[in-house]
Amino acid sequence: MSQLVAIREVRLPTQKELSSLPGPAIVAYAARCALRVLPLVAAEENVLAWGEDAQEHIEAVCRAVQTALVFCTARHEAVWAE
Repeated sequence: MSQLVAIREVRLPTQKELSSLPGPAIVAYAARCALRVLPLVAAEENVLAWGEDAQEHIEAVCRAVQTALVFCTARHEAVWAE
């Protein structure tokens, strides 16, 4: 017997919805998006296409995500401390 898998419809937020969010929430959303595409960025075919620059590009994405998460964490801790 085959197992049925429910597929959710993916709906991206509109520009209006994103603009209504506070800055840290937008940063957190962007970091989440970057984490979701990181496997595609690091896929073998992309690494081969970038040649010698591949590691630099992957590390840049990782640093950007790390910076965003540190910002969001610090901001979250500051809000809770108030």
